[in-house]
Amino acid sequence: MEDWEERQIYGACCYIHDFFCKQMPVIMISNDPNIIESYGCVKVGVLVMTMAGYLQSCWSEFREAHELYDSISASLAELKVSRGFRMMNLSGYSRGKEYADHLPVDILAVGIKSGTLIQGCLWVSKYRSSIEAYVQQNDALNSDTSIVSEFGILIPGMKHRNRAVHGDIVAVELLPQSQWGEKSNALVDDAAEHSGADL
Repeated sequence: MEDWEERQIYGACCYIHDFFCKQMPVIMISNDPNIIESYGCVKVGVLVMTMAGYLQSCWSEFREAHELYDSISASLAELKVSRGFRMMNLSGYSRGKEYADHLPVDILAVGIKSGTLIQGCLWVSKYRSSIEAYVQQNDALNSDTSIVSEFGILIPGMKHRNRAVHGDIVAVELLPQSQWGEKSNALVDDAAEHSGADL
């Protein structure tokens, strides 16, 4: 359906360009790289570019427009992250799947940058591997370490690990504090054993 819509929009741009006797260029805005690649050089006078490219090409001196675009893009990405978490939490397991879908890389990047997600290395307890693991926060990647204990963030159960295995670099969202648990002594011993290991 989207391809059909994009073809119709591009056709309308070509019609407008021809209607005005090719006296001025017509610009079609799309953030889909496939559309830009497909239609970008098809017809002289009908340009296809991203919004960022349009602002840079046609309004390079208009700083306020660039700032507004950056602000809106960041807000939309943040909204996409929060919707992604809601979708994952509310419906990720309800379609007969054992595990929720992984979030796309762009959503993860925004979540980590905004502090909604915390990135770190997953350590699985060798004593209680099916029910207990933790994420040791990577201080170089996360600036706010005040919410993470010295042994990391507890990941209770396989479902919360979502197919991640020992040593994976993962991004996690904290549960409400009322749902936080404590690690067993075996996990603490396991953490102490790995604290001096080279990664």
